[in-house]
Amino acid sequence: MHLVQLLLPLYDNANQAIAQAQFQRVRSELTDRFGGATLYAHAPADGTWRGGDGRVWHDAMVVVEVMTDSLERD
Repeated sequence: MHLVQLLLPLYDNANQAIAQAQFQRVRSELTDRFGGATLYAHAPADGTWRGGDGRVWHDAMVVVEVMTDSLERD
């Protein structure tokens, strides 16, 4: 059994909030495909990453988890 985590940003590149309906759609699609999904949306994760230009970027995100018996690496 494998635990797969998806990190989904709360804001797009224009700093506009992503609609809650989008997260619900992702959860629904993952539930249909994997039989269940957990969406941690009430306490956003805080991430940073360094871009190719050397600047450090900040992301607030939700974590989505699914369990699967096998991975499709392609």
